[in-house]
Amino acid sequence: MVAKITGTLPHYPLEGLALDKSWSLFKKIVFKGEEPKSPNVKPIGEQIIKKCGGVPLAIKTIASILNFKETEGEWLRFLQDDLSNIAQNENGILPTLKLSYDHLSPHLKHCFAYCALFPKNCEIDVKTLIHQCIAHGFIELSNKSACIEDIGIEYFMDLCWRSFFQNVKRDGFGNIQSCTMHDLMHDLATLVAGKEISIMNSKEKSVDERVRHLKLDFRLDSSDIIPVVLSIPKKLRSFILPHQEFYDHDAIRIFSNFKQLRVCGMQDCRMTEVSSSIESLKHLRYLDVSKNSEIKALSNSITNLQNLQVLNVSGCQYLKELPEDIKNLSNLRHLYCHNCYSLTHMPRGLGQLTSLQTLTWFVVAKDSSISKNVGGLDELNSLYNLNGSLQIRNLGFVKNGKVNPNLEKRFFNHWF
Repeated sequence: MVAKITGTLPHYPLEGLALDKSWSLFKKIVFKGEEPKSPNVKPIGEQIIKKCGGVPLAIKTIASILNFKETEGEWLRFLQDDLSNIAQNENGILPTLKLSYDHLSPHLKHCFAYCALFPKNCEIDVKTLIHQCIAHGFIELSNKSACIEDIGIEYFMDLCWRSFFQNVKRDGFGNIQSCTMHDLMHDLATLVAGKEISIMNSKEKSVDERVRHLKLDFRLDSSDIIPVVLSIPKKLRSFILPHQEFYDHDAIRIFSNFKQLRVCGMQDCRMTEVSSSIESLKHLRYLDVSKNSEIKALSNSITNLQNLQVLNVSGCQYLKELPEDIKNLSNLRHLYCHNCYSLTHMPRGLGQLTSLQTLTWFVVAKDSSISKNVGGLDELNSLYNLNGSLQIRNLGFVKNGKVNPNLEKRFFNHWF
């Protein structure tokens, strides 16, 4: 299964292919380019790909289903049962694509449908997608020793192999960074998500009561923020409102109105602080307040969010310090604090966050006497689950100028 999923496929245009080209693409996926061993399989396969209307994306998704059906009888049942009601015309393409969705496990279905929250033609940050799917419980932990983020990557690779995603980009270390969705796949995600997911544009005046995941895809006037917020269902689970401009008292209304939020994204909203009312969001697992350059401090009330798994404050250029009781965030797994150029130190007790996997910056205090809450570089020694790249700043101010050599072995480090 893993070997099949990790294989790569060539890119094909959307224009319709002739039957011979369609078959060539189909057998490349299902039979690794060879002809099927059973002579009866090819006629069945050709009937199946005719239902795809020559559309490469449809051929690839159907091929990904049949790749795991090995007998002639299974192919025949797929043709007669699954494909029997799909017409050979343009309107039949989406139902054909939906067959691939119908064959997914429930958890993969949830993850794919959630992608409708990302606008069409956008580049999807895969870490963000996985973090948010974990926050909503869409990713199933098969055993206690497994890493749920690794399972998230497996889910992504599975969906990618089935052509739900495309244009996957990796960093210099081979780690997956981003992807896109074909317009037809985004249409499919929107279809299967139904009324639960909505991207609200400037023409819409209200939100359906059934919406549970909402993104604002336009910039509100400051006078409109509260009326819009009050029109949104209180049972919201995700609220993404980037690039807004609102006063801090507006944030209070937002936090107090949605007690069931699990995912909250307020990037680049020109906030000057994160309201203490955020502690009312007891179910919050993902909080992104990145690129709010006016924020100078985070309310210590954030540390009452016992379920918080991801905190992103990256790009908050004037943020001077992290909450002093950050050690209380026992479930925190990812702390993104890079490009916070005004950070003076890291809080004492950071090393108690033993679930932490991501820490993008560690700032050594230039003067450790400025506060009793200053954490030293030794905080990193107990963070055994950290991985990836860690940038340590102000290294020249380490006491005695010595760094534990084990730290250099554990990370791809940048020392400043």
